[in-house]
Amino acid sequence: MSEREKEPLIKNAYVGLKSTYDTPHVCGCCAEHIGFDWSFCPECGTPTGLTAADAEEYNRARTELEKKIQPQSPKKFAPKYQPGDTVYDRHGEQWEVQRSELFLLGNELRCIYRCGHAGTEDYRALYEDETFTAEEAVELRKAWETYMAAVNRGEFATPPDKNFNRRC
Repeated sequence: MSEREKEPLIKNAYVGLKSTYDTPHVCGCCAEHIGFDWSFCPECGTPTGLTAADAEEYNRARTELEKKIQPQSPKKFAPKYQPGDTVYDRHGEQWEVQRSELFLLGNELRCIYRCGHAGTEDYRALYEDETFTAEEAVELRKAWETYMAAVNRGEFATPPDKNFNRRC
């Protein structure tokens, strides 16, 4: 895809920055964070094409999300893992959950786990569908090691994870 054919805006693609601005979109040209009601990318100047209706839709969805996660229904959206729990990624590597967050991605409520290794600055963010149990991790690690050994020998190999290219 040439530079001119790229999408000008990738809507609701990323949780965005959580600072002064609410930035749920990403510029399709330079991957800069884009606010929910911005007309242009602040980095490259590409018009976003966002309308007042887009901003209203985002605010409506956000309001619905906030209603869903009010204290009266904490169990409905309780994260599967809590800080201190151990999870494994698709390579079978062990991570300790440090924080879990609920957020709106598109129109779907998702949970992301901020993970690390105690005593280090290692960091990994895993979506709920990217976490595995200790039993699953043994198989994942074997499959990943077999794949990498084949690649290192110069052989053509199929990645053990069908979503390998999407997640890298």
